[in-house]
Amino acid sequence: MRSHTSTLILNGNISPLCNYDKNTHVLNNTCPFDSVIVGIAVAYVDYEQYASFIDGSKNEYLNLAKDLGRHGSSKLSYTRRLILLMPYFDISTSIPSVYTLNTECNVLKVIQDYMKNDPNCTQTILCSNKNCPEKDRIRHSASIIINDLNKILEKGFSCLNMLLENYLKSERTPCIYKHCDGILKKEKKLGSHIFIETDQLSIDSSTFSCLLNQIPVNINLNNEK
Repeated sequence: MRSHTSTLILNGNISPLCNYDKNTHVLNNTCPFDSVIVGIAVAYVDYEQYASFIDGSKNEYLNLAKDLGRHGSSKLSYTRRLILLMPYFDISTSIPSVYTLNTECNVLKVIQDYMKNDPNCTQTILCSNKNCPEKDRIRHSASIIINDLNKILEKGFSCLNMLLENYLKSERTPCIYKHCDGILKKEKKLGSHIFIETDQLSIDSSTFSCLLNQIPVNINLNNEK
């Protein structure tokens, strides 16, 4: 991200000052925002199906990624990044008309803030008791947490497809609503992109590492890639 010649968007620490709404804005620590948006921009260029999804989206974050993938960055790109960042981070000033945004965070916050309307996964929960007050529920997840993710420590990313298949298996459990004797049916459906939380890997193993070519290029789920 710190190269001036081989990146789609420069980190805020080294990018030009951004003038917006008659004020000057200084951005610090934009790496998490930039890393996710660059990944999406590359996916937009490389995968026709994902490009079609983004082309039909009104998500401004995804639209910025699309424009970076198609045209690279411009002065307008940095202004659009500023506008996207402003609602989620504190703005400070010590000089009139000069404002600083410290956007230090983790990647998960970026995904949760900007992908909440384009979730990774949608879970439908149905109760067999038609009189249950909460018989139909829908939950959206901006990222997914896979059970037994630590199997990657043992077998590497070759088992990722299997872990995702297990994640998507439907479940049947007793209804948790008080005085309801129904059975809950839980089903999950993945969205157009998948962001998997991997914090547990670094917590459980300080020596875990992998190469990019060890991550599967294709994931086959429900006869879809």
